[in-house]
Formats: sequence, C-alpha cells, structure tokens
Amino acid sequence: MKSDTLDKAGKKFSLLRAILVSPESYTDPALAKAIATQESFASYESLPLEISKFSLNSLKQAADKLVPGGFATIDRQRKLCIAALSKVPVPEERRDTVRSLQSQNKANRIAIEALEAHVMRLTYLFRETYKLYKNAAQSPPELCALIFESDNAYLNALIAGMDLNELGDLNEKK
Repeated sequence: MKSDTLDKAGKKFSLLRAILVSPESYTDPALAKAIATQESFASYESLPLEISKFSLNSLKQAADKLVPGGFATIDRQRKLCIAALSKVPVPEERRDTVRSLQSQNKANRIAIEALEAHVMRLTYLFRETYKLYKNAAQSPPELCALIFESDNAYLNALIAGMDLNELGDLNEKK
C-alpha cells in the first residue's frame, strides 16, 4: 500500500480523535452526516480539513496497517464521535437566513389562511343574523317571542356547527 494512502487514512483517524477531544469545534452538518455510516465516512472529503475520500475497502486495508486493532478501532472511534456530536447543543437557527425566512413565510401563510377562514365564518354568521333580524322586523309583534326562540336556537346551532366557540352561548348574560 502506498504511503500517501496511509497518510490520508491517518488524517481520517486523526479527525476522529480531534472530534472526540473537542466535539463543539466540529459543528459542520456534512461531517455529522458523514460519520453516520462506515461508507459515508470513507467517502467523506473536506478540502479545509485536508481529508480525502476513499472506498470503504481501501480505508479498511489502510486502517489494518495503520492503527492497532485495524478498522474495528476506527469504527469504534466513529461511533464514539457520533455520540459526542449528538451531545453538542445545536445553535439556534438564525432568523435572517433564507431557510428561516421561508419557514416563517410558510407559518405566516398558514396563519393567514386560518384567519381568512375564520373571517368567512363570521361573515356568514353576520349575514344569517341580519336575515333573521330583517325577518323578525317584518313580523307581527305577537310572534316576536316565538321567532326569537327559533332564531336563537338556529344561531346557537350555527355557532356550534361552525366551531365559533369563542362567541359562547347567545343566552349567557355577561
């Protein structure tokens, strides 16, 4: 095996040791994703860290020559790194990034749609109440009590059916 390949495998092993010493220094999501599996760790490449990618078999062969215990040692280190990185608190997402603004827009759209639906239900309730009012105004005075009872029951059923519970019962005295 070439000494260049052994050096590159040694850098991968050194990276794992560095992660274990100071996991909070390695918050790159690509790195966290790369150490999740053996194959993704072998194929992980980073120019700033000077880490080259390997095939899994090449990494195993280099590890057997480089590290006592061979690839099993590297794999144990990789699993320890996963545990160490999972304990590092994730920084709160910035509010000025494109992704956070998109998620805010989506949440706002959902809230606006819910409010629009609520306004439509209230508008319908208002129109129905106005129709009942006009009908009662044109009725003879002796029928007003009966009309009020039936209209009141209708409006209460309408409120309950439209899930407008914040309006309460129309018979409640406040």
